Amino acid sequence: MEIYHSKILSVHYVSAKKLLQLTCTGRVNSRDLKSCYRRALVFAKRKQVKHWLFDFSRHYELSESDRKWLDTCFFPSLMIALGPENFIGMVVPKLFYRQLFQEVGQSGMQTYNSFIKLNTFCSNPKATRWLGNQNGTEAFTEASITL
Repeated sequence: MEIYHSKILSVHYVSAKKLLQLTCTGRVNSRDLKSCYRRALVFAKRKQVKHWLFDFSRHYELSESDRKWLDTCFFPSLMIALGPENFIGMVVPKLFYRQLFQEVGQSGMQTYNSFIKLNTFCSNPKATRWLGNQNGTEAFTEASITL
C-alpha cells in the first residue's frame, strides 16, 4: 500500500510483514524528506508498525541538517509514538557502506537501545532478512516487498 510518493521519495506498507519501506531514488530536499518521514510516522503510529526499511541504495546524500533533524526530531518522535522495540534496516550504496565500515567498523554500523535498533546494510535482501529475524518470523524476502 502506498503511503507517500514524490519524484524521489516513496513509502510503501507491506501489511503481511507489518513493514514500512522508505525508498529514495535521488537527491532529496529537506521539505520533501521531512514530509515523507512525518507521514510514515503518522501511519506507523496508527498501525503500530515496528519494522522500517530505509532504502537509500540508489542514492544516499543527506545534508548535515537533514541528518541532524533525523537524530534530534524524527527518531525521538518515533520513540514517543511507538514506544520500545523498533527496528530499522538502512540500505546504503556499496561504496558508501565500504567507506563507513572502514571509518567506524562493524559495531559502528549498528545502533541499539531499548527503543530503536538500527543496522546498516549494502543490500536490500540482507536488510530484510535482518528485519525478519527481529520478531521471530520467517525472514522477509526481496520479492515480498513490492513497489
